[in-house]
Amino acid sequence: MKWLTVLFVLAFVVLTFPSNYALYYTAFPQQNTGILITNVYDERAYYRIEIYDSDGYKLWSDSRRLDPYVTDFIDVAETVGTDEYNWGLALIKSDELLYIGAMYMIDEEVIAYDNVLEPIQEDENAKYYWYGMSFHNLAEGTSGIVISNPNNEECSISIWVYDSDGTLIYEDSGFLYERESAYFDLSEELYAEAIGIVDVRSDLPIIIGAEYYRDGDTWEIDNVVDWYSTTPW
Repeated sequence: MKWLTVLFVLAFVVLTFPSNYALYYTAFPQQNTGILITNVYDERAYYRIEIYDSDGYKLWSDSRRLDPYVTDFIDVAETVGTDEYNWGLALIKSDELLYIGAMYMIDEEVIAYDNVLEPIQEDENAKYYWYGMSFHNLAEGTSGIVISNPNNEECSISIWVYDSDGTLIYEDSGFLYERESAYFDLSEELYAEAIGIVDVRSDLPIIIGAEYYRDGDTWEIDNVVDWYSTTPW
């Protein structure tokens, strides 16, 4: 009877999670992600984690609880396996304050670490959400961008890339199905060296994985969760 009560409580909490944390992950044969989830609240926290591949297919999910200030470590490759499509969205749902860390590894060596401090933010008056990231497309280094849709419905995406002079040098638009991710290799899309800004507009909240490469290898990954503006038009 005690176990039934615990299962009921876990199920109830999962159904009532009000906040979604999200990050970009990879689980390739030589590339992996470790996710650290910490309860920074004075009471026990419950959360649910869901891992999706690039097509939005759910690879794995689990519901867990954390005592105050306890950290869970999830080795994504160990959990879902490695595959060329095993990259995209990791979604963490909780009704408590969590601290999320993403540890990115190549051949088991940590090459980047990022922190996700806030859940996905929604604005009920917004028609569009605006996000940005810096980029460089140079001989010594290039950039890539991953856009993930953490919502339960399709969202529209528009991308504009401006160089340092403010000249529009690339644009694209399309749709992402629920939980789907798309990758843009700016070194393949841009035909000249440039630095500047990538401006992204969506009609629902999204997350962006900003990847930076040096000599062909990944050397930094940042998760862009916060929009810089919303517009009602």
